[in-house]
Amino acid sequence: MKNYLIYGFASSGEWAFNLLIKKHCYNNIYIFDELEEIRNKAQKQTKNVPNVYVLNEINFDIAKNINKVILSPGVSIYDKWVKYFKKKKAEVVSELEFGFNFIHKKFIAITGTNGKTTTVKLLNTILNCAHKKSLAIGNIGYPICRAVLKNKKQKTYVCEVSSFQLEAIKNFKPHIACILNITDDHLNRHKTFLNYKKTKLKIAKNLNKKDYLIYNYNLNINNNSCNIFKFGRYNKSLGAFCKEETIYFRNFNTEERICNITDINLIGEHNLENVLAVITICKILKIKNKYILQGLKMFKPDPHRLEKVFTINNKIFIDDSKATNVDATVRAIECFNKNNLYVLLGGSNKGFTFDKIFKTIKNNVKGFVCFGEVRNIIQTCAKKYNVDVQTFPNLKQATIFCCKNAKEGDVVLLSPANASFDEFANYKERGKKYLEYIKNYFNINKFI
Repeated sequence: MKNYLIYGFASSGEWAFNLLIKKHCYNNIYIFDELEEIRNKAQKQTKNVPNVYVLNEINFDIAKNINKVILSPGVSIYDKWVKYFKKKKAEVVSELEFGFNFIHKKFIAITGTNGKTTTVKLLNTILNCAHKKSLAIGNIGYPICRAVLKNKKQKTYVCEVSSFQLEAIKNFKPHIACILNITDDHLNRHKTFLNYKKTKLKIAKNLNKKDYLIYNYNLNINNNSCNIFKFGRYNKSLGAFCKEETIYFRNFNTEERICNITDINLIGEHNLENVLAVITICKILKIKNKYILQGLKMFKPDPHRLEKVFTINNKIFIDDSKATNVDATVRAIECFNKNNLYVLLGGSNKGFTFDKIFKTIKNNVKGFVCFGEVRNIIQTCAKKYNVDVQTFPNLKQATIFCCKNAKEGDVVLLSPANASFDEFANYKERGKKYLEYIKNYFNINKFI
């Protein structure tokens, strides 16, 4: 029996605790969270549970007796206490790793810098169309430990996996692992792009010959331990690809037509890649084409992800608040090909450089409007490319500027390329406020 520390008691930590209690596999459980309100919540939930202690701080007297640490995704492996636990040979695992040890279902794990949530939800939709009793879990907002406790009748799990969760895995081994893309993100946590890439690739570190690794054909990945499939518009390996306006799947010596690109209910080249990834997984799972087509036609994109929210006086407003890194914003800009686009950039600083955005403007951006904590950094970068930008302290003022200055036929795109935490709790709140500012400016009470 071990002494556990649950480090971080937000959703994933809370469900890890519930699973520990259910399995009775502990001696003592210590709980710590940086936020006082979360610690108070933990106190109320655990007050009648023996051998459970909520800590106001971690100290060496307690830390020296910890055998196993379960990390919330919000706690970095570079944290000083995590470093201490590793040094003293305590086992440090993510909630993903801890929960996976109790999973005995078909498990599909999907990671990538962009497109994870869309891909997970689309795949889950198709599998349920095919009556596979699939559930979307993980970084999508449904902790794996919760799935273990609450969803015993599910046959398949489709798990969104973040780099934060992969930092502290040991035995995690999905049957199918998928890597959508890897571009700069979370460098304020991972320190370097190389660290970030290595962390993403850990999704495949335990795969064997019975398992599958699926990845974008643009990625250079060396893995001889498992079955390899790739996807991409011009993919020439095993997997999904496009020929003219049709999607095909190549499996050894055969090519099978799946559907037309026009059957996809998603905007942009990047979403086409997400669909190709999903089709590759579906064909490995032997899903019939009629169910793939059914799922593609019924699937709708998430709110705040290239979502067309208003058309007012022939001005189009698009909410892509979920674009919290540079690559996501570049992909969004590339969806538009006329010189009629206002792009709203800004938010809190994640340590990015923004050169890639200004290299891609070509003829499709009419104006950049920057806001928030990172606005001056973006403006400095834009000057290197002789690009003028408008800057504002907050999103509200930036949005009002676009509402005033956009002409008929223009598109206003909120695609911030940064986190939201300088003004908002998360990207969802940012997207909702963007809609609110537009509605108030035009004095409208419903979507148009």
